[in-house]
Amino acid sequence: MHGGVASSKPWGLSLPHTHDSGKRLFVQEVRLYGSEGTLEVDAVMRGDGSECTVRGSRGSPGVLELLPVSDTYWGDVDPSTPFTVLNVHSAGARTFVDAVLGAGQASPDFADGYEAQRVIHAAVQGAASGRWVRLSPPRPDVA
Repeated sequence: MHGGVASSKPWGLSLPHTHDSGKRLFVQEVRLYGSEGTLEVDAVMRGDGSECTVRGSRGSPGVLELLPVSDTYWGDVDPSTPFTVLNVHSAGARTFVDAVLGAGQASPDFADGYEAQRVIHAAVQGAASGRWVRLSPPRPDVA
């Protein structure tokens, strides 16, 4: 949803990203649609800087409002360069690199990936059937 136009989706999760050779180098978008509201996060990295915006609404559909991001969220990362979090903190693929270099264990690990896959599978089943899907407790032998 951009420019205050409400989404017609009753639910959903979207995690697209784009690369282009124009002004934008990288765009990460997160879209969460639910029965109680919508949340959208856009992170854009360009050659001349970066920005991150968060918008949301309660109720469905709704007009999105710009939501403030608390300075405490950023910690020691400059909000004008949000992608530096990947250099400052062990996050994303950097976590794996740090684990290989001996700076801790990789997290998420296999068990976390297994649980994430179970949730994704349940979400796909729920979307196809239009019903809630109940997950069984995690298997103790996977952890």
